[in-house]
Amino acid sequence: MTTLRYNPRLDGLRCFAVFGVLPVHFVPDSSFLQYIDTGNLGVKLFFVLSGYLITSSLLDYRDRIDRGGWTLRQALHAFYVRRFLRLSPVYFAYLMLALLLLPGIRPHIGWYFAYLQNFLFAAKPEIFAKYLAHFWTLAIEEQFYLLVPALLLLAPRRQILPLVIGLAAVGVLFRAAGLAFGLSEFSTKMMVPAQADTLAIGALLAVLRRNKDEAAAGLLLRLGWIAGLPLALACQVAHVFGLLGPAVFVVENFALGWFFVSLIGAASSERPATGLGLLELPPLVFLGRISYGIYVYHFNVPGLLRDVLFPQLGLALPDSDSVRFVLYAGVSVAIAAASFYAYERRFNRLKDRLGAGAQAPARQRPDQAGAAAYAKP
Repeated sequence: MTTLRYNPRLDGLRCFAVFGVLPVHFVPDSSFLQYIDTGNLGVKLFFVLSGYLITSSLLDYRDRIDRGGWTLRQALHAFYVRRFLRLSPVYFAYLMLALLLLPGIRPHIGWYFAYLQNFLFAAKPEIFAKYLAHFWTLAIEEQFYLLVPALLLLAPRRQILPLVIGLAAVGVLFRAAGLAFGLSEFSTKMMVPAQADTLAIGALLAVLRRNKDEAAAGLLLRLGWIAGLPLALACQVAHVFGLLGPAVFVVENFALGWFFVSLIGAASSERPATGLGLLELPPLVFLGRISYGIYVYHFNVPGLLRDVLFPQLGLALPDSDSVRFVLYAGVSVAIAAASFYAYERRFNRLKDRLGAGAQAPARQRPDQAGAAAYAKP
């Protein structure tokens, strides 16, 4: 049985992804964001990485079921308990703080507790603009978790590959259909099918590697560089010159997913390409390990400093975008690190004890099985 091993280079990628998201919320008026939407890039990288890691873990579970070591019930128990204990403690703790500090969110809090805030945002964009906008991707991720175990644990093995390919096609088709039926781009992208291609492209790499289809996996990765990257760059040029339209909206996710899966494939290979070894630098790995906390906590850091802490200290925020970014990022990292060591690690240890009437089939460092999707509005 092939198992997913911990790879520090993927934590390095998480670091770059989350630091792509931060400028959009910390310095949204910066001129460079007019030329490159770093938040969108970070979101799509997280989605592709999540699809790859979650699928790899579920295929480990499937192997255990097929060999008679687990029942389907044990596999589902392991998956959902581990996911809940990894992601939900921070998420729900933050929601409780929001109830205390953001009174306006109270009439809508049920949507957040049910991980359905993406539907709320699609119906009422004004809520998105005010309250915890960054949580839309966490809803996407949780809804993906409800779907993907059924595909990977219940479907006949010969159908897994075509199902994953079909799921990738769903993203493109759903975005096109949303526009055709008069939905706005914003409302369309809030729905999990609209993000299916980025998640499924990561899953596709995991399936091909598990099938030991090196030729197909290699072709997928090469075409990501040859076709996905130029297409993604063309979409970015369209953003810069204001040439946006339905075609860009429909195609861009797929293009970014195709490129990022090549980057993830190169980083996760046994012999990474020249330069990708830098992803193993300890500061990048550390920031990647706590990237979920950085993502959850960062959104309200500017308001906390601007409206509460600095006025009480008689200080003014610096005028420089760069200095403000460093300040906000530093505080976000400090909060996430404190949360990780004082709070989250307890649940990670519990996750490993309760996550299986089972030993997890792949032994990974705690907190590394799967990537949460962190995102930009």
